[in-house]
Amino acid sequence: MSITRATLVLQCLLLMPFGAHAVTRVQIRAGSIEHPALPSPITNVRFDCRLGHDRDGASCRKGELHAKLQDRPLTLRFDASLKRNGAWHVTGTGRANQWTWSDPTGRYATDKLDIDLHARIDGDSRQIRAALEFGLPGGQAYAEPVFLDFGAAPATLVARLQYAPATGRFEVEHFDLKQRGVLQGAGSLRRTAAGEPIAIVADVREAQLAPAFATYVQPFLVGTRLEKAQISGRASGRIEARGTQLQRVALVLEGAGIESDSYEAGLQQIDGTLNWRAEAGEGEASSLRWAGGHIAKLELGATELKLRTTARDVELLAPMRLPLAGGALNVRELAVQRAGKPDVAARFDAQVEPIDLATLCRAFGWPEFGGQLGGRLPGLSLQQGELKLDGALTAKAFDGDVALEGLRVLDPFGRVPRVEADIRLRNLDLAAITGAFSFGRIDGRIDGDVQDLRLLNWKPISFRARIGTPPGDRSRHRISQRAIDNISAVGGGPTGLLQRGALRFFEDFAYERIGWSCVLTGGVCHMDGLEPAKGGGYVLVKGRLLPRIDVVGYSREVDWETFVAQLKSARGAEGIQVR
Repeated sequence: MSITRATLVLQCLLLMPFGAHAVTRVQIRAGSIEHPALPSPITNVRFDCRLGHDRDGASCRKGELHAKLQDRPLTLRFDASLKRNGAWHVTGTGRANQWTWSDPTGRYATDKLDIDLHARIDGDSRQIRAALEFGLPGGQAYAEPVFLDFGAAPATLVARLQYAPATGRFEVEHFDLKQRGVLQGAGSLRRTAAGEPIAIVADVREAQLAPAFATYVQPFLVGTRLEKAQISGRASGRIEARGTQLQRVALVLEGAGIESDSYEAGLQQIDGTLNWRAEAGEGEASSLRWAGGHIAKLELGATELKLRTTARDVELLAPMRLPLAGGALNVRELAVQRAGKPDVAARFDAQVEPIDLATLCRAFGWPEFGGQLGGRLPGLSLQQGELKLDGALTAKAFDGDVALEGLRVLDPFGRVPRVEADIRLRNLDLAAITGAFSFGRIDGRIDGDVQDLRLLNWKPISFRARIGTPPGDRSRHRISQRAIDNISAVGGGPTGLLQRGALRFFEDFAYERIGWSCVLTGGVCHMDGLEPAKGGGYVLVKGRLLPRIDVVGYSREVDWETFVAQLKSARGAEGIQVR
């Protein structure tokens, strides 16, 4: 330790010159004391001690230390003794008022921080033992990235510790932490040798999740999608860590809730136990129940979830039923291994109880479809960067059947995912489909096949598609003027022709069949229809009865991006005529 920029004054005053015991008053003054262990120089140091000695050693009674740290007063009052065998003992109280300080890097700082200290310290050549009590009744502190406002939430910390200088062994046998309105907890810390990480065990008696999460967790989530998440409710339990690495979490949640604007999702009134271990393998089960929640505006019903989480693995231990949109998602199997790693693997199997499509569409802001959606999601697996469906994903939609077969997604979480699949549509209700758009009404049924579908970065690059009226379909076949106009507009043909002459008095027309096909290669859609049309082109809608309306297409090759834009805007290139 170096003492600089001041005159050191040592004053010894013999107060008791006679008798068996002598007492000497010692006063030391220093302008500044600097040391690497100190956050900044300590100035205006005044040390005062009544020093006595007897056969066992020496003692300092009613000692006082006054100093300033960055122009803020520090006061320490103490009693100390030193035995002849080298053992020593100190008891004392200290206080710092309105302490404002920051280190050169800006990573640590205080602002008007008040600190009360009560200490009892014993030591010898082998170890140091201490009992400390800190009070933090006001002010603020910052230790990157955590900000603490003790004015709003005062805190106290009581701890018993021991330290062996020769080996570096350090142990907090017990600590008790209370922060008003935030948390109450106790625990221990242990380091077996210098350089080893510290093992931490913390028993949380009670934590108010909203302020505890905002203070101690949220700062570490800056830059992630959970940065603005909101947590509520209460928790208790145990947390174990080694250094900065979590080893175990065992929490009991009461009335907890989570809301994330980034994910547009939330859960309310979560109760139960949440257990996690850093070691892979068997771990304690978790059991959670929630009263409700939402994804976007889709309301989720009450659910019970039993699972096991260890390391980066998650396993569903019992089937889970999640009510939504008048139906439910029944999850039979869910298992994830090595989540967040490049070699992540997963298994998923579920059944969809028929859910109301109109409710689903309204919740996500989609065009509103009628009817119900239900089906099975069988054996979805993720292995070695490939997402694969073991069987066919089947669903009921638009009063028909939809099947997704041969699904493979390569590098699903990478920068350029690649998808392969076949899609089969059978006996779908055209009125339900077209009723969801401002396209015009078409009554009837439709089949469709999309074979050898290939997507790159979720955009189609090749497929063979065909949709059309099913053979033997006996449903009512009618098409409105608006639908005819929009089919014409998609291809850039004239619109509004049916508003002229006598045809304007007909709201809709009968048709025999509808059919369209596209083979997409090299960004170009090679199109065809039901059959060749007289005079060239191909028939897209074949009329029936009088007045008969046929929709004929002439363009055989259309740029795919242009075609999609035309379909969305019901405008298009040349090639479709109404006659």
